[in-house]
Amino acid sequence: MSNYKIFQCRPKNYYDLAIYQIGYEKCEKDHSFGPVKRDCYLLHFVVSGRGYYEVRGKVIPLKKGDCFLVIPDEDTYIHAEESDPYEYFWIGFRGTATLQLMEHLGFYVNNNFVFSCNENEFEVLKDYFRKTIDCERPEMDEKEYIRSLGYLYLILSLISRRDSSIPSVVRMNMDSWKEIVEYIAFHYDSPLTVESLSKRFGFHRTSIFKLFQKNTGMSPTEYILNYRLDKALNFVKTTDMPFKSIAMNCGFNSLSYFYRSFKN
Repeated sequence: MSNYKIFQCRPKNYYDLAIYQIGYEKCEKDHSFGPVKRDCYLLHFVVSGRGYYEVRGKVIPLKKGDCFLVIPDEDTYIHAEESDPYEYFWIGFRGTATLQLMEHLGFYVNNNFVFSCNENEFEVLKDYFRKTIDCERPEMDEKEYIRSLGYLYLILSLISRRDSSIPSVVRMNMDSWKEIVEYIAFHYDSPLTVESLSKRFGFHRTSIFKLFQKNTGMSPTEYILNYRLDKALNFVKTTDMPFKSIAMNCGFNSLSYFYRSFKN
């Protein structure tokens, strides 16, 4: 196999999980890529060598037998070790069911984007990845595409057997909701965004949004704004603090925005 191989896929039909890219690379010494934002998920499997993966402020060392997930729309950086650069396969995919699937596989729990396999799993995964890329060719027909998609599902099925101590998304929701609400209650005077909550609790932004919609009927931004306004109203009723001080104490950096929000 050559040192670098990549196939761009063009699914003919719409899939809940669709492959858009399959590749292989034996990296040069000190090879790096990024920081860059991707438009799809990229699942890598390290078959030899070492390196590291940087995402959400975490630097994760990588070795033979590691599967690591590059997530879309966030800055990520990968770097091969100079003395022993890694060699890996990767599959790029996206689709309407992808986020939910990745969450149920545990990748978003505590920003846990790496799966380390044992010796037996290594041989099975290597075989699946190799067969996936062997299905690809410039003029791939629908049957070959479906076969490669089948191997991706087999790979994800094996990953689903990871440590059972990782809680499922369903079991996490209520506990996580309480933690997020408590966090907002203690930090409403600080900068709070969907992005910062996502990074703090290890959920995707979409999942944070759905969690708030389910429990309050509001978006996270609306909930935070209403919480701050309730606190501000309490300050107005119980203290002689000037509006500017109240605004600052309730997390409003713009006095004019505070006035407009308060009047509404």
